[in-house]
Amino acid sequence: MIRHSLFTSSFRGLLKRLAGIGFIFILFLTLSRGMNFLYLEDDERARIMWHNFYEQEENIDYICVGSSHVYSAVNPELLDQRTGEIYYNMSTGGQGLKESYHIIKEASHRNRLKGVYLELYFVPSIEGQGDYDEFGAISNGWKNLDYRKFSIDKLDYFFDLNTPEYYISGALPFTRYREHLFNVEWIYSMQKNKKRPEYRNYLYGWESENARTEYTKKGYYYHTQEMGNAFLHAEGVPDDMRMTQDAEEYLRKILEYCRKEGIEITLFQAPVYKLEIMAYENYDDYTAGIKAIAEEYGVPYYDFNLVKDEYFPIQNMKYFVDTGHLNADGAEAFTNFLYEMTTKTPAQNEILFHQSLKEKLLSEKAQVTGIYYHLGTAEEIERGDLTADMYRMTIASNRTEELEYQIYLTPDGSETVMIQDFSENKCFNIPMEEHGVCRIAWREKGDMENRMEMEVGY
Repeated sequence: MIRHSLFTSSFRGLLKRLAGIGFIFILFLTLSRGMNFLYLEDDERARIMWHNFYEQEENIDYICVGSSHVYSAVNPELLDQRTGEIYYNMSTGGQGLKESYHIIKEASHRNRLKGVYLELYFVPSIEGQGDYDEFGAISNGWKNLDYRKFSIDKLDYFFDLNTPEYYISGALPFTRYREHLFNVEWIYSMQKNKKRPEYRNYLYGWESENARTEYTKKGYYYHTQEMGNAFLHAEGVPDDMRMTQDAEEYLRKILEYCRKEGIEITLFQAPVYKLEIMAYENYDDYTAGIKAIAEEYGVPYYDFNLVKDEYFPIQNMKYFVDTGHLNADGAEAFTNFLYEMTTKTPAQNEILFHQSLKEKLLSEKAQVTGIYYHLGTAEEIERGDLTADMYRMTIASNRTEELEYQIYLTPDGSETVMIQDFSENKCFNIPMEEHGVCRIAWREKGDMENRMEMEVGY
């Protein structure tokens, strides 16, 4: 009797302790959610993408993963119509291959995946963003952590993404905004945004006189704006354009996972406006590395920046929002072209592409595409190429030689000045505070009669 009483008393004590722990845990979760509501600045598109992914009732057959170039380029609703299969676009801004790997695993555990389209935009995979233990890569990956449902997959991603010093920031998003703890304006702006009906109903988009956008239910970002100026800020372009070891490791993990799970995979690069490719002068080193890995694993790889114009004439500013993202017309054209390619074999598709960017540029008529610019590097400033208050401008053309350039500048409110007569030099400097119009004339070397011109706002 005494033993029974002691057992009952001990059991009740254990229940009380468990109830207390449970209460504290629930209180902690509630407070955390409240703090996130007060301070967290959401990535709207990632938030909607994950919400709608979990709301999908039909089995998803194919997913597209990668950076913002994918959610601007691939329309899954159009692919659904054309194929009779179910597609979902799971791309997010700046998505690295570590993120893509864990997204594919999550999607395959919740669906019977038939295939994956993995986009391989170069910036998240080269020096800088491609170093996955650096803060920039870790913090960018939080958008694909914050909105996922709790699961073993999420825990796996949490510990793979975050190094120990970022465990708190990764687990408690509001702690990333410590500097705004007593910032009333910040708190007010977060509340104002999150009380909007669009936010509550997982809708995102805007409309202006010149453009309309809408983030659709299946992860496609519809955008009608047309690119109007061939001018690109290309900061921190590395000399080494090869994939980092981290990026290559996760590309191989993805390929091995898909092979093990019997999931078809297609590697590709969505088209960007050629000015951006030209700014990364050793681009062929990057795409050649991917080709070698694709051949090793026996999977198709399509770089749509190398597609031949006669098959897919996408290189026109009317198809782009900016140098990196297709607009609605461009996305419709690209999605339809991508579909047509899926009906053929890799061997049949090979004829559609040049083997390298160098080959593609030389196949075109000699021309200027625009201007890209960057801050002066320490070496450039030390050499006296420019001063610290100047931008280094470079004319983007499809020839490394053979062309001569004449350069005119018309600063706002000032007269036009010719700063260079015909010369092979492509580089010049402009004060950071100066804005205006640059007119570039070009001709083949020694040709005194034929010339072409273009204007670029700066």
